[in-house]
Amino acid sequence: MKFNNKIAMIVSVVAGTLLSQESMALQAGDNAVYVGAAYIMPNGSIGALTSSGPAATTFNATTPGTTATIQNASTFIASYFHMFTDNIGAELTIGSPVSMKVDMTIPNASKSVTSAATTDASFPSIVVKYLFNAPADAFRPFLGLGLNYTYFNNTSANSDALVQQLAGTSQSLSSSWNPVFNAGGIYTLNDHWSLNFGVSYVPMSSNVTFVGTGTTTTGKLTINPTDVTFKVGYKF
Repeated sequence: MKFNNKIAMIVSVVAGTLLSQESMALQAGDNAVYVGAAYIMPNGSIGALTSSGPAATTFNATTPGTTATIQNASTFIASYFHMFTDNIGAELTIGSPVSMKVDMTIPNASKSVTSAATTDASFPSIVVKYLFNAPADAFRPFLGLGLNYTYFNNTSANSDALVQQLAGTSQSLSSSWNPVFNAGGIYTLNDHWSLNFGVSYVPMSSNVTFVGTGTTTTGKLTINPTDVTFKVGYKF
């Protein structure tokens, strides 16, 4: 009898362990909050710049061939994740504004300017994700598709003389809605805590308007960032 009781106890412990493992990962109805960091790698370029105004002739001769690159940046992010089924969920992500620095090269003026323009970009997004594997599995890779809204604040031009002539009075970048393509994985540590890592690609561009000395100059700035994220999550 004592032996049978020990067997029953062992079976009970094993069963309880298995059940607790099944409850660890995200499943239908679960919610989780995440905090972490994003490393943003833009693939920046600028299209043809067109100037109008009294000094337009000079700038339309100067700006052809102008190129732009955007420096990499990092930021803090937070997100809320809800599971609608055992495999499908949606994640809303916000982050602190990213300080984007645009380097420009103007070959006709033999000019290369680091941080010619600086702006703060904000990028709330919502992504629907499909989680592979079962809720009982500790590791669950995912694919996601979503929507991003990007807007810009505190745009400024540096003190370089040519940049001031081009954009010293005011600078603006248009906001835009953009698709988000996302992939990554969630690794469950215990019943509440997990690690979330992912890579996102966002095809994105903005119409830029520079007002300088006697000119208004417009063009399209392509950003197309790839974002790498790492977050720690708490399920409730």
